[in-house]
Amino acid sequence: MIKTINPIKQQTYYIYKSSNNKNDRTLIAYKKTQLLDYNSATALKNQILFKGNLVNQQKSKYDFPISPQTLDFVLSIPNEQNYDKHLKYAKTGSKFFELYLRYILHKKYPLKDEGELTCAISSYFKSGDKARIMNDLAPSKSLPKVQSKPITRTLQADCLNALLGAIIYENDDGFKTAFKFLDEKVGENVFPKDFKINISAIDELEQEARNKGLSWQDFYQETRYFNDQWHYRIHYKNIILSQAHGGKHNHELRELCAKEALEKLKSGEVDFESANEDNLIYTNYKKPTPFRIKKLEEFCQKWGLEFSDFNLLHKVFLYGEMQDCSALAHSDTYQILEFIGDSVLGFCTHEILQNNLTNTTRDEICSKRHAFVKNKNLAILGRKMQLDNYTMNRNEKRSDKRNADMFEALIGAIFLDGGIDGINNVYKFLNDNFRDEIINIEAK
Repeated sequence: MIKTINPIKQQTYYIYKSSNNKNDRTLIAYKKTQLLDYNSATALKNQILFKGNLVNQQKSKYDFPISPQTLDFVLSIPNEQNYDKHLKYAKTGSKFFELYLRYILHKKYPLKDEGELTCAISSYFKSGDKARIMNDLAPSKSLPKVQSKPITRTLQADCLNALLGAIIYENDDGFKTAFKFLDEKVGENVFPKDFKINISAIDELEQEARNKGLSWQDFYQETRYFNDQWHYRIHYKNIILSQAHGGKHNHELRELCAKEALEKLKSGEVDFESANEDNLIYTNYKKPTPFRIKKLEEFCQKWGLEFSDFNLLHKVFLYGEMQDCSALAHSDTYQILEFIGDSVLGFCTHEILQNNLTNTTRDEICSKRHAFVKNKNLAILGRKMQLDNYTMNRNEKRSDKRNADMFEALIGAIFLDGGIDGINNVYKFLNDNFRDEIINIEAK
């Protein structure tokens, strides 16, 4: 609960209205009740609105995609009258920021599995880096101290949440605007300079392949277990780059094969231009066949989806052992899509609830969101969509967890395929097909 600070003070601010005509600048006066410690709030606002240079107020260019009044509002601790609105902005901004973090991680480490990236997200939030992002927008070192104490990291993080939420709600295409704002202002700097995830040989192999203009879809990591041994091979189309067998843990074999394949890739001893897909000694499950694409197109038509990259949609249904008893690497299954989909699903569900249940408290909305994204409920939706019918794995018992994971992976695929329109596409998909399930779910 955010506590208000008394006494309440009121101040008039003078802001120059933005205009394309430099000679036509209108002075605007507006009043705002301050419930945050007056000096702290004023310092933070002035730093953002005027870059901390009060002498050059008239020369400062307002470059936030919200009005000065809205910016002033989100940088204030709310009173009883506007508390719900402020909290709505902050909740939405917080969920959106996590979504953006996952999006950047996926771009930076496309082959990492869900577990590694989830741990990275958890570490990020414990580090208080939200305050660093807000500090980049408004350096706290240039803010005047209040009672011998600087602006707190908690205050900066809260301001960032509310700011992002305001951008989403105050613009016609808020999702796009918020993404563009973070890309331009922050980008990959959302993570500190010393942040990194250990790079494996597989990661290096993928990067080297990309540098040489080779498609990662044509690389295949084949794992099999028989005769009490793991057998591992890496192919490029019909060329075997490396293979190894032995032991009972395939991780070391995978790294060994990846290092050998990487050396061949760097050495130039392999003629990759001569590689082809005729008479393949394995089945490349990573690439959908024309028949498979037709089946996926029928799936899209049934659920009102449009995909430009059917490789993404195909990946939603890949996991575990395949029909020929080979096992795909984690990076070639739905796991990374599930990592993205988990966050996008939570965010869009939250927005659908807020937009449809206007008289419901924030706590009730959060409870409904938590209930909707539980595996038990997502498994029901997965069975309703008959996701099992589109898998390419060996016949095995389809667990609730598997159906729930595929549903989250589908959400992630819709988001990534849509690019900057990805959130809008997910929102539309959920609203068109599961709106009643979302708003009527029983919160527990």
